[in-house]
Amino acid sequence: MPYILFTVCLLLYVYPFMRLLHCPGDEGTFAYGAVRVTEGQVPLRDFFEVNGPGVFYWLALFFKMFGATVSTTRVSLAFTTILIALVTYFLTRRLNTRYASLPAALVLATGFGPAWPAISHHHDSNLFALLAFAALLHWLDTGRPASLVVSGVLAGVTTCFLQPKGVFLFLSFLVLICLLPGRAPRLRSILWLTGAYLAVGFVVTLFYWRVGGLTGLLYANVVFPLKQYGEVNSVPYAYCIKNWYWSHWVSGLDAVAPHGVSVAIASALVIPFLFVAAVPGVCGAIGMSYRRVAFNSTVLPYWMSGAAIWLSEIHRRDITHLVHGSTLLIILCFYFLAQQRNQFFVHSFQIICICVFSLALFNWFTVLAAAGNKIVTRRGTYYAASPDPIIDFLDAHVAPQQEIFVYPYSPMYYFLTATRNPTPFSILMYGINTDAQFHDAVEYLDKSRVRYVVWDHDFEKDVKEAFPAYEAPPEGQLIMEPYLTRHYHLVQHVQGIDILERDQNPIENSFKRRDALAICDVSITR
Repeated sequence: MPYILFTVCLLLYVYPFMRLLHCPGDEGTFAYGAVRVTEGQVPLRDFFEVNGPGVFYWLALFFKMFGATVSTTRVSLAFTTILIALVTYFLTRRLNTRYASLPAALVLATGFGPAWPAISHHHDSNLFALLAFAALLHWLDTGRPASLVVSGVLAGVTTCFLQPKGVFLFLSFLVLICLLPGRAPRLRSILWLTGAYLAVGFVVTLFYWRVGGLTGLLYANVVFPLKQYGEVNSVPYAYCIKNWYWSHWVSGLDAVAPHGVSVAIASALVIPFLFVAAVPGVCGAIGMSYRRVAFNSTVLPYWMSGAAIWLSEIHRRDITHLVHGSTLLIILCFYFLAQQRNQFFVHSFQIICICVFSLALFNWFTVLAAAGNKIVTRRGTYYAASPDPIIDFLDAHVAPQQEIFVYPYSPMYYFLTATRNPTPFSILMYGINTDAQFHDAVEYLDKSRVRYVVWDHDFEKDVKEAFPAYEAPPEGQLIMEPYLTRHYHLVQHVQGIDILERDQNPIENSFKRRDALAICDVSITR
């Protein structure tokens, strides 16, 4: 009965969020990539992404069953979100913690923002990571080898979504087998777990080898992240709490309330985010103070696997990644706080509970108010805070399955307009993508002679908010911009986005192509 009631409440809460769709952002990469998979393309062989292939095949499975529509993406997202909340609720109840719904509520409430509701490899990988952890706990309780095999397989699947998360989770399982007394011999248990985990890696490697994509898989998921990812994604710890949440709430509430009231409300709503940022320290402080009960056989798995998932997400230390990485640590923290009898801890726990449910309700009403515009696309209908004239223009001027190019990053337009990207890249961003990839994109554009280009000029201005370490290259080192300027003219400018059309004069274009190639040659020489 508790699970039934929890699921019903969850469905009622989640439904309004599932009507929303963010056009900018990573979800477009996954939605259009999944469409490519349903058409027979292979991720990382036929198109380049730094994400693991699992997220594309997971969404493509839903597309195969229900069709490649906006509604299907919402079904996939709702299914994943509800399962994550249910597993979180189960893992919390296993510790006999009071207010067992609170950790799931905290994860949902702090997850809403620029990165959710949206499909992502972080979100999907959390589902399989938590299921793998639950299977391991079942093995610890029963000693059944089948549970250990399921745990290893799910950890392997997690690796297909987010490589560090799957690897760290598997290593934490090995440590737990060695530390905790099991119902089966340790060596046999290690072999069962390792065999199941490696079997997934073997199947994926064999598949990519047979289709000729093994080199692309290794480059995109191993070589490229190590070389390109770290510098631009360097951010302070818990970055974006102030910019994306507190300041935004204050400015929005100022329109309906005095400034002092707005600041007070925003300060209360931001407490759950501050708590998520402080969870590792709070767990560590309480754990060291109560060693005898904090590291027993029941709690130790939450420590080990919780730390593994948290470490897998801090390659970028903003608040969004911390939320995705803190689920097990949040459960652990509430378990400790609920047992405290000190008045300071009791009152702190009560304040956190009030703020979490206040934030959840605030998000819910915000979504109801924001979903005021019904937007009809070739992939179905969704709701947004404002109309999108870019979709209207593309639907009127570009036929389905024709090619467009969106630069530097709004790949959702490919999906919503049912058009094609002539390049293998859904994102082209200096500092993340290599110069060679920019030149490859220029070559694809020149070969396919794409008629329309959607160029987001505000990207350079907005990117500094999400990537404070980003630095645009000097004008002489730009690659895509000179090509677009020489070969395209402006058709329409909407909300900081230019819609460009390719010049049709063949003589003029021949000179322009020669000049563009000369610029590319100079850039390559440099």
